[in-house]
Amino acid sequence: MRLVANIPHPKLKISILSFMDKWIIEIEGGAYKQAFKISHEAIPSEEEVKKLLTEELLQGCMDRFNGMHTDFGKAFQAYKNA
Repeated sequence: MRLVANIPHPKLKISILSFMDKWIIEIEGGAYKQAFKISHEAIPSEEEVKKLLTEELLQGCMDRFNGMHTDFGKAFQAYKNA
């Protein structure tokens, strides 16, 4: 797996990787991570991959991170109370 780029963002860690003819976009927020895989055939270059990183996509990721945090918090609290 080869790191292609780190994309600056004030709240998220965004990495673009290349592995076995796929682009992998990893978006991390705190303890949580989301990944998207796209074939090199579908998106030909790193610059084109970066165009996918719209504010709408990143806001959706942050919303999912908030949901993940809530879900994990509930599961962890239930674990502690068991």
